[in-house]
Amino acid sequence: MFFNPEGSKLDVTYGNRYKNVKIIGAYECLLLDVFCGSQMCFLHSNELREAWRIFTPLLHQIELQKPQPIPYMYGS
Repeated sequence: MFFNPEGSKLDVTYGNRYKNVKIIGAYECLLLDVFCGSQMCFLHSNELREAWRIFTPLLHQIELQKPQPIPYMYGS
C-alpha cells in the first residue's frame, strides 16, 4: 500500500459530470426510501409524541401572548 496524493478537480455540477445518469430529485429519493422500507428520514411515533409534548405548551403560550418578532439588521 502506498500514499501518493493526486490533484483532482472538484465538480459538483452533477448535470455536467454525470451526463448519462438519471439523477432523482429530493422527493423521488424520499419516496424511494419509503418504498424500500428505510426509516432513516422519519421519526418514530414515540419521538413525535415527545416533540408534541415539549412544543405544545410553547405553541399555546405564543398563541395567547402573541409576541412580536425581534427585528434585526439585515446581514448582522
